[in-house]
Amino acid sequence: MYVYARDRGGVPDPPKDEQLLISYAARCNLPESVADIEKVLRGAWSGRQEMSDKGLSTLTDDEHQIASSLVRWGYARDSDDWETLAGCFHDDATIHISWISASAEEFVARSRAMAARRRPGDHMKHVIAPPWIRVHRDRAFARCNANLYIRSTIDGCQFDLQCWIRFFDLLEKRQGVWRIVKRTGVYEKDRMDPVDPRLVPKDFFAGVDLSTFPASARYLCYWATRHGLSPTTNIISVYSDNERALREESEAWLESAQA
Repeated sequence: MYVYARDRGGVPDPPKDEQLLISYAARCNLPESVADIEKVLRGAWSGRQEMSDKGLSTLTDDEHQIASSLVRWGYARDSDDWETLAGCFHDDATIHISWISASAEEFVARSRAMAARRRPGDHMKHVIAPPWIRVHRDRAFARCNANLYIRSTIDGCQFDLQCWIRFFDLLEKRQGVWRIVKRTGVYEKDRMDPVDPRLVPKDFFAGVDLSTFPASARYLCYWATRHGLSPTTNIISVYSDNERALREESEAWLESAQA
């Protein structure tokens, strides 16, 4: 009884009967003896397996580098590490989130200015979930869930803001390094709660019109306006036609990678 690998780079599975095996060998220009046929096929499989293992190792390394970069982005943004944050992007990268749609360079500069205006007791944290990464040649399309937590003081009252986001990231490997070329936030929902409800006037939100903001990022946009930021007009909400178009555009970009 002989066991043969199924994937031999186009070589069909040989028959198990020895007479048919010899006939098969003649058609495939293989040696006539069963032992020699087995040796050739084993050698072919060994070489192909070595190539497969090498490809898998490269893919694993790529995915690790990409995942590390996406998580590093959150840590750098929250800890005011502007050099590391800038290093997550290629020079021509862009970012499109609730309060900015511009170059990554401008995003870093405005984030830095925002941090300089931070009030005592306020802070921000991005918690990044493990990403789903698809790699094709020197391009990658990654998606990850993220939670944004903000403690902020508005009119002397402290609030905790929580926002659920999906990041759609397009990345490229240039000179052996993976970095983001485009990051887009897709917004799911958000909420804002007083840290101490006893200290917040009951009519705090009276007269506040939140209807101009998308439901998926309503309180985040309100927070942005109260901190001198202008929410973008192209915020993408989950399950929308815009999200579907973004996904299709990202997949097309991935598949168009040059060999």
